Amino acid sequence: MMDGRVYEVDRVLLDGVLFRTEPSQDRKGTKTDNSYISAQTKVVQPNGETTDEDCYGKIQKFYLHFMYPPTPADLKQATDHQRIDPYKIQTAPWNVYVQCKWYKSPNDRAQTYNPINGLMQVQHRSNWDTGCPFISLSNCYAKNLMLWPSLPFDEKLYDKKGELLPNTIDNRDRSEDVHDVIFHHD
Repeated sequence: MMDGRVYEVDRVLLDGVLFRTEPSQDRKGTKTDNSYISAQTKVVQPNGETTDEDCYGKIQKFYLHFMYPPTPADLKQATDHQRIDPYKIQTAPWNVYVQCKWYKSPNDRAQTYNPINGLMQVQHRSNWDTGCPFISLSNCYAKNLMLWPSLPFDEKLYDKKGELLPNTIDNRDRSEDVHDVIFHHD
C-alpha cells in the first residue's frame, strides 16, 4: 500500500486474462509469461499529425488507484490474503494504471515484419519509458503476448550444427534488439 488511495499490486485480471509484473513473473518462475501487454496509443508525428499506433509493454508495476480512500469496511471485505478485489469496493471509483518498458515498431513510418517467420517486429523505446511509462489498464487489450529476439543467437558464436563454438559464451543483452511479437494461443 502506498497511501489510502493508491496500492501497488503484482497481478491483475483484464477481462478474465491474467497479467503479472515482470518482478512477480520472475519470482514465481511460471512457464507462461504473462508480463507483456498491448495497447493502442495516439502518437504525434514530426509533421504534427496524430496517428494511432500499436505498442507493447513489459509490465514493471501495477497501481490500483481509488478516486478517494475506500471505507475500512469495504477494504476489509475486498481484501483476501493480501489481494485486493476492487470489484468488491462499492464506496470509491477506481482504475488500474500500468507502468511498462515500452516497445513499438522499429520503423516510425510503418509496421515491420520478420522476413523469416512473418511475425510483427518491435524495438524498445526508452524515450517512452522516461516520458510517460504509464497507461490505464482499461486502454489495453486482454490478450497475453511474448516478445522474442528476432535474432536470438549471435551467428558468429555458433557452428553450422547450431552448437556454441569452444571457449565462447553467448551472453549478450538482447533487450535493445528488434523482437518478434508472439500472441499466446494464436
